[in-house]
Amino acid sequence: MAPIMVPVMPTAPYIDGKVPTEPIWGNALQVFLGTNKKSYFRIGCKTEPTGEEFVYLGFFTNEIQPTMNCRVVVGIQTIDPPAVPSCAWKIHVSPFDQSVPPGTSITPPLIEYWRNPPGTGVPGPTDWNHTNPTVSLPAGKNLNNAWLIDYSRSWYYAGAIWSMEMRIPVNAAGDYSDKGIWFPPAGGPNWSLYVNILSTPSAGGPGNVQRPWPASPLPMGAINTSTPDQADWGLASF
Repeated sequence: MAPIMVPVMPTAPYIDGKVPTEPIWGNALQVFLGTNKKSYFRIGCKTEPTGEEFVYLGFFTNEIQPTMNCRVVVGIQTIDPPAVPSCAWKIHVSPFDQSVPPGTSITPPLIEYWRNPPGTGVPGPTDWNHTNPTVSLPAGKNLNNAWLIDYSRSWYYAGAIWSMEMRIPVNAAGDYSDKGIWFPPAGGPNWSLYVNILSTPSAGGPGNVQRPWPASPLPMGAINTSTPDQADWGLASF
């Protein structure tokens, strides 16, 4: 699979959860999830006048009910040059935990993330596909990881139609802390990306509806431990 190219957006999206109805998202790359074209994600990047860099992700579905059992899963693996540790992130977002009126923007009630221990790349209590997440938010919110909960929003339209936005700070070279994610620079090496919008009959249980990108080679089991191997993720580049 050829890498997707992440475009530079002329203006940053306003993070309120609206993706299909915010014109600026038309400048991002859109990738359909599944074959029926009812779900997709969009991705773009923007450097602010302050020099701060951000990657923007938008998610949309018209087929998965906005209940406490729906999830957005994002996997990001940035592969560094030789002799520099590689880092992997897996982020699970629960966009809703109860019914909300149409036209409502909310902060996701639960965001969990897994980190591969920098420099090890081996399974452990913080491994990216371990049963238990490294941190759960908002309970584990701190000054470094606050961006995950502060700059993610869900928007409910009607029926099974909803969307979600996420703003990811780009860390400086050599910074692998939780205050953002390090990405290779423009023209640099590819990095790996996995996206899935799914629903589960019970929190953490097997997925009964899922729309992964790339298409998953394995059936979705318990969602905390069945993310495909990184070799089966897609590639992206700036």
